[in-house]
Parts: sequence; C-alpha cells; structure tokens
Amino acid sequence: DAFLRREGFQPLGMRDTGFSVPARKAGRLARLYRHTKACRFGASGARADLRPVENGFVEGRHCTVLSGGGCVSSRDGGLTSTIRDYSKFLVAVFNRGVVPGSRKRLFSEASAEILLTNHCAKVAGLRPDGAPNICAHNRKGVGLNMMGEVQLEGCEPDKNCLWFDGVPGMVQWGGAATTFYKYQFVNGRPLLLIVFSQVLPQDDGRSCSANFKRMRAWAEAQPPPRQAARSARR
Repeated sequence: DAFLRREGFQPLGMRDTGFSVPARKAGRLARLYRHTKACRFGASGARADLRPVENGFVEGRHCTVLSGGGCVSSRDGGLTSTIRDYSKFLVAVFNRGVVPGSRKRLFSEASAEILLTNHCAKVAGLRPDGAPNICAHNRKGVGLNMMGEVQLEGCEPDKNCLWFDGVPGMVQWGGAATTFYKYQFVNGRPLLLIVFSQVLPQDDGRSCSANFKRMRAWAEAQPPPRQAARSARR
C-alpha cells in the first residue's frame, strides 16, 4: 500500500483511494446494498428489495489481507475509491502515462503498451488469420489487457447487448458492487463512462452498455475534433 501511494495515488492526486476508509472520512462512504428477496438479508421473501449491507472497508473493520481485486471474497481486501480518483487513474492510463491536466508522466510509453496490449494474443500467439489462439472467457473476439476486457474484431454481442456490445476497440471492466467502466476512442474523441452503483450482486451491465451506446452515437454524429481532422489529412 505504501508503494501504491508513493508511485500512483499521490502523483495523480488520488486522495480518497486506499485499502480502507479512515474513520474521519467514514461519513462519506457510500451505503452498500444487496438486491435480494431472501429473508435472511431482511427482505420479505416475496419480492426483491434493496437491503443495506454492513460495510467492511472502514478502518478498523477492513480486511487486513490487501489485494487489488479482493481476495477473501468478491469484495473484501480490495481498494476503495471515488469516481473522481478512479477517473484520474483511467485517464492517465488511456493517455498512455501522461497525468491528466499536465505534461508530466506517471509511466513510460513502453509501460502503457504493456498495460493496453491484448495479453491473450501475447500468451498463445495468433492464428494464420490474425485472430488470437485463445480468448478471454472462451468467448470469440474478447481479449484481456491489464485494464480489463478488450472487444476485438469478431466479438459477438450479448443477446440484448447486456455487457458485450460487439463493437471492436472497447476496453471495459466491472468491479465489486456493480462498479463499471467502459472506454473507447470514437471519431477522434476519447469516451469514458464510469458507474458506481454500490449494489450486490453484480448487475448484468445492460444499463452501462445502453448509456455508452448513447455516448457513442453522440460522438459519431459530431464533426471530428480539429486535431483529429489534421491528423487524418496528413
């Protein structure tokens, strides 16, 4: 945790990110809910309801086994953050290491390449047609980089476009308690959508995908930004 603070959180100004929430900030911690009909969680047993869940991320009650993705269960031991902090990190990565709002670098172009490369192709190589020999989740057209899932050429959308919408170039990931992001460069514009819902179990992603679809449609309807247009003319 000291290394992450020194090398990542502090340079990016991520003041509200860590493996636990200090007691002095506990009042800012969003309530966590479970969508359930089970009586053991306080619901009626007849219909699904949102029931509050005791939050185990406040300092003193947090899991002492630290892990980036959570290790004791689907949500214990991982990082807590805010949309503001998370967006700073994601923008720095998709800026290929440049800190948002500055010309300073958090990491090199070479490191950015490692983060954003499809590692399914790196691990198992490519077929003669250029497609990876293996795909994430055994799903055609889905790769994995260090930031999450990557939709490749040939990605088949979910029925009703729940999480995978099939559009190549999308990078996306879902965290605990229905926390999602989706990123894509569309018509010369970087589009980033972040959703923190704080609801267990994980949502199927349809609302996130539907909102990003509207963002993409807006970007496609706009004239390309000047810099993108100049690059295209070159």
